[in-house]
Amino acid sequence: MRTLAEEILGLMVERTSGLTAEFAAERLAVTVQNARDAMHKINEGGKADLIQLPGSRQLYLVWRGARSAGARNICVNCHKAFERPLGSKRRSCTRSCAVALSWRKPGVKEERIASIKIERKTPKARERLAAHNRRRWAKPEEHEKLSKDNKRRWKDPVIKAKMARGIRKIRQLPEKRAHSSKIKREHWANPEIRQRYVEGIKRSKSTPEARAQFSDLLRERWKDPVMREKYTRANVARDNPEHRAKCKARMDAYWNDPANAEHAAQTRAKALESRLRNLEARRTPEKLAIMKSMLADHKTLGDCAKAIGEPYGFVQDWAAREGLKSSPRKSAGVRARISASNKRTKALRRAAKYAASNVIHC
Repeated sequence: MRTLAEEILGLMVERTSGLTAEFAAERLAVTVQNARDAMHKINEGGKADLIQLPGSRQLYLVWRGARSAGARNICVNCHKAFERPLGSKRRSCTRSCAVALSWRKPGVKEERIASIKIERKTPKARERLAAHNRRRWAKPEEHEKLSKDNKRRWKDPVIKAKMARGIRKIRQLPEKRAHSSKIKREHWANPEIRQRYVEGIKRSKSTPEARAQFSDLLRERWKDPVMREKYTRANVARDNPEHRAKCKARMDAYWNDPANAEHAAQTRAKALESRLRNLEARRTPEKLAIMKSMLADHKTLGDCAKAIGEPYGFVQDWAAREGLKSSPRKSAGVRARISASNKRTKALRRAAKYAASNVIHC
């Protein structure tokens, strides 16, 4: 069975002036778009040329080398019209399209990629790339440009998946892991770089979005049986005297350092100050008014906590500070009526018991 492109080439014998997609679609009972796609494939194969006549947007498929006065050829790569000089065999509109077209030749792509990989591993190529990156990153305007380009590329699902696969593949190489470990140790040994890393990590991890994302990630990993088993084995392996002694020695050395102890004290003081500010911000006049109104209506502190959406301990401490007392749920009158009812019930039970014990059996 012949393909659609072969059927169109067969129709070209009847059309000496050129073949259009509409004519091919009508004769072969296919859609115009399918016929146009087949004509582009024929143009890419080099068996015929696609041209565009002056003053018209219609495309014509003609035999290779056939020309009309003022006709423009269609680029094989980008499908744009261009003027080809007389006697020329160009099939692309620009040099970049010609290069892109050359990559489609069988075996060329694989050969060039292998050559590029070998060339990039040479010291000269690495130094050239490093110098180029230093020049670009030395310009502030390049930072924003590179950031936008990277964000735009990562939004494409195809490019994102391809880059992710490449990153995972490279990071799993032993030499890459050793090199990355060496670079990281050198960076963390530098006080300026270390401080910059710490500040960046704090900024990125302290946002609510980052916390929620990390929490969701841990939940998903814990649901995975493989990851759960991996974490469990790691935790069990740590539960031994040698590991505990190692952790104790490391923590003792950390706390024996005056700088670390002072930093921890400052951190605790800041955390306590932040917590106190948070508590004061939660003690609003509106919530206090609700508490006073509910306690005046003989409501409990538990009811107040539910009404204002705060924990019971918070409400209890606040009420003690404001001198508010929780009234019992039942008033004195209600308690008296309940007590009287209980006494009557007990009296009736005693009378029934006494009557039952004095029954005369015949």
